[in-house]
Amino acid sequence: MTKDLDFDADKALAKEFLSNFADIDGEAKYMNILQEVANRKMRAVQIDLEDLFNYKDLDEEFLRRVTENTRRYIGIFADAIDELMPEPTEAFTDDDHDILMTQRSDEGPENMDGSDPHQKMPSEIKRYFEVYISPSSKGKPFAIREVKASHIGQLVKISGIVTRCSDVKPLMQVAVYTCEECGFEIYQEVTARVFMPLFGCPSRRCSINQTKGNLILQLRASKFLKFQEVYHLCC
Repeated sequence: MTKDLDFDADKALAKEFLSNFADIDGEAKYMNILQEVANRKMRAVQIDLEDLFNYKDLDEEFLRRVTENTRRYIGIFADAIDELMPEPTEAFTDDDHDILMTQRSDEGPENMDGSDPHQKMPSEIKRYFEVYISPSSKGKPFAIREVKASHIGQLVKISGIVTRCSDVKPLMQVAVYTCEECGFEIYQEVTARVFMPLFGCPSRRCSINQTKGNLILQLRASKFLKFQEVYHLCC
């Protein structure tokens, strides 16, 4: 029988690692990175798998779960970072993200029904950062022909020749809509490259009023990731 995974316990382990891991100079490596993120000097938080391997208080089972379910654990590390993010120590100019978050905070409950799940703001849209997990330099990489369907979602290192790269394009992560009828913001989390936009407002306000408010996609308020295709030739 497969043991149920305790993701809350793993988030606590991730928080402990990020808080306490020190580099060779004795500096709190990841807390320093988070301070740079808080000061808007960087966006990428890169978790080095070798740091996880070398951290004395982390068991091998946690490391195995990270490598075998990497996509899920990127989210777990992001949740841990949300709770650890320090306050800014330097002044910075507000960008579009900061302005939109301030507007949402000012509008508060006037523009939101907290009991409606369609209006619960996803964590991704609040974040200024992206989390990446980099593989260890140790271990033999796979040839592309050795990568199977069972490797989907795992951290896999491959070797070969990159023959062509596409342009960097925006990939929708959270679509944000405004209802013309009730005025509420509606959020749609996108987990694939192609998605079906929402057209009718699913909020409880529109449902109670027996209306189907028209939704307007707000591109400026939506959350995008950088996306690029790489064409790879096996060695």
